[in-house]
Amino acid sequence: MRILNRGSLYRKRLDIVLELGRVVITVGIGVLALILYFTGQYVLAFWLIALSILSGSLALLKAVVNPNWYANERMKAGLEVDVFNPRKGIASLIVTKGILLTVLLLIAWRLADKAGYL
Repeated sequence: MRILNRGSLYRKRLDIVLELGRVVITVGIGVLALILYFTGQYVLAFWLIALSILSGSLALLKAVVNPNWYANERMKAGLEVDVFNPRKGIASLIVTKGILLTVLLLIAWRLADKAGYL
């Protein structure tokens, strides 16, 4: 029983490290794009934002197609989950991602103009 407890403890620590890694990567992408913008590297900043838009869109699509995956991700984050109706939180995700993707699209538009793509 003691080995099982250690294993689950290690698994929880690994989950925390992986979740922290995702947050650091997300924040790091934003900071890197900001640094690239202020240093005049508009082309690189544009493509970084374009990849962020693609990643966010694919995550939204995955949540809509597979609501159980999204419910599991919400449980990992400690958010409220309706076990009997995993689609319940998807409407809020669509609104949140819609706002975020709109902002990212406006930033990408500005960067595309600065980079000479428009």
